[in-house]
Amino acid sequence: MLVDKAGVRARLLARAEPEAPAVGPRIQALYGIIRQGGAWPIRLLMRGQWSMFAMCELELINDNLATLMAVQHDPRLLSKNRFSLALSLPAHQQAELDELSATVIEGLARRDLGVLREVHLRIYDALVREGKAALSALDLPYSGTEEGDASFRELYTKYWPQQIAGPARAATRPDRNKGTRGGRGGNAAAGVNG
Repeated sequence: MLVDKAGVRARLLARAEPEAPAVGPRIQALYGIIRQGGAWPIRLLMRGQWSMFAMCELELINDNLATLMAVQHDPRLLSKNRFSLALSLPAHQQAELDELSATVIEGLARRDLGVLREVHLRIYDALVREGKAALSALDLPYSGTEEGDASFRELYTKYWPQQIAGPARAATRPDRNKGTRGGRGGNAAAGVNG
């Protein structure tokens, strides 16, 4: 049995809660970051980086999407521990996170690119829906557009790999410095190489 002779229990149990004004900019930044790097799932799969893809998809669902859901109910949930955040959500939202996660895991286990594309489209739709709702709940404008939202869906539909050619490619490639992004590789028009 532990004895709290120094009286630290109350301080350990206390949680810092952000004030409502600080939550808005953080949610705007989170939503902007989610959308800015939208080609990463295609790029990771094209490189054969299955484990990295798994980590990113599950983080997208269980951290980013869960956060957008949570702040609609209580902006102070932004400071909640990521491992228990989903437990603060209503049952139907917890079920959505669980179902999306399970589908990603099943698709990865089978290396089924079609399942992974369809579940990523569902994740993306949920991020747009919950992003709009979160920003609205905080009385903030939605920074996206219908055209921009549709263009991401088109990117995933058009460029999602149909097959992966063998194991992950080496980190260094002869064409690494080609492209349009300051010598870092990549095709800005297609948004998928590099």
